[in-house]
Amino acid sequence: MIRVFLVEDHFIYRHGLHLMIEEQPDVEVVGEAALGREAIARVPLVEVDVVVCDYNLPDIDGLQVTHLLLRQRKELRILILSGIDQGPIPKQLIAAGALGYVTKGGNDGGKVLRAIREVAAGRRYWDEVLCFPESALPTPFDRLSPRMSQVAMLTIRGLTISEVAEAANMSESAVRTQRQLIFMRLNLKNDIGLLRLAQRYGMMPDESIGPNRGDGEDTDL
Repeated sequence: MIRVFLVEDHFIYRHGLHLMIEEQPDVEVVGEAALGREAIARVPLVEVDVVVCDYNLPDIDGLQVTHLLLRQRKELRILILSGIDQGPIPKQLIAAGALGYVTKGGNDGGKVLRAIREVAAGRRYWDEVLCFPESALPTPFDRLSPRMSQVAMLTIRGLTISEVAEAANMSESAVRTQRQLIFMRLNLKNDIGLLRLAQRYGMMPDESIGPNRGDGEDTDL
């Protein structure tokens, strides 16, 4: 029996995954979490073969969850679900140790189940829509340290300085310092430039920059 732990902040989607998995004779759900840090705390308490984790979580992203879980248990197998189908994210997840990546969209539940079984067997499963030649190209974000990358990703997702500080377990002054270093290393002036660079390299869906994140007032450091 393949034991699965679900990490997904959208209840309806997580519940749907749970029901689909429980219909399988060889797979069972042994735990759930809505937040990344919640998963970090709960996964070590149960016997798990595969962690199925959404990439975009409210507190920390799937890359950080992958790093932290594998630091606890190197043998753990992690499958990422994401709406992002291009850019450097898949390459970063490979480097972090994730075994699978499936893009959200459509109703292909069978793809998720195939991925769970492949990953549980220790084999990689990468969605066929991923373009690995492009995804493997270097990007400006590769210049960032792990700490800077964490702050950058949380900022890209729209978190304020205080929210980034809470999610990353840092002081607000430390977040401001990291932001300054990010802008210097990426040759950017403000959050708007960071968001546009993230779009260019597939770090976020295009619609993430809406009327409230456009050419308005720059965010203070």
